[in-house]
Amino acid sequence: MHKLSLRRLGNRTRGCTVSAKYDLGNIHRMQNEYPQAIEKLTDAQTEFEKIGDRLDGCTMSKTLTKAETEFEKIGNRLGAAQCLQSLGNIHRMQNEYPHAIEKLKNAHTEFEKIGDRLGAAQCLRSLGDIHRKQNEYPQAIEKLKNAQTEFEKIGVRQGAAECLGKLADIHCKQAEYSEAIEKFTNAQSEFENIGDKEWAAWCQQRLGEIHQELSRRPFPKSVNVLG
Repeated sequence: MHKLSLRRLGNRTRGCTVSAKYDLGNIHRMQNEYPQAIEKLTDAQTEFEKIGDRLDGCTMSKTLTKAETEFEKIGNRLGAAQCLQSLGNIHRMQNEYPHAIEKLKNAHTEFEKIGDRLGAAQCLRSLGDIHRKQNEYPQAIEKLKNAQTEFEKIGVRQGAAECLGKLADIHCKQAEYSEAIEKFTNAQSEFENIGDKEWAAWCQQRLGEIHQELSRRPFPKSVNVLG
């Protein structure tokens, strides 16, 4: 109970911080300070996703839809695409996958048109993640591999490592343990190198789960259980 209370308190505290970012984003939007607005609103959307705040996610959707319309009116294609991307990610967070796919595909197309390779790669990663969650593995692998390649080309190590970790998860779900171990190990190493302890710990946990699963069953000699 004590741990649960602390977790709730932590989420409440983070929620207050995120709400402040959201409010700041709204203020910038109303003052036509669009770059600052999209930065704050996108940050808030990411944090809401982390703490699973669906209610504030819905509120964010309404605000981002308004912001997208305003960006389109003034011809700011980058701002409009970023709003679409954030809206798609909110739908993804709420498991509204058809809406998420529509928004993210449109955002991806727009990012490609204006030459924003980072935005395009982020959309591919999100689309791949949606397919992964729906067990649509061929589509997921295609999107995640393309996103990983693009992240590597533009030097975004975090994004590339996240794609690698999610590809490892797909191998794991398909009982392709050798491939899963290799990718989780490489992803963990990369996360450690860039200082992302949370993702590194996730990879380590998944490797532990694989080894535990393999210890319960006979496995081919080709499977490297030592990682």
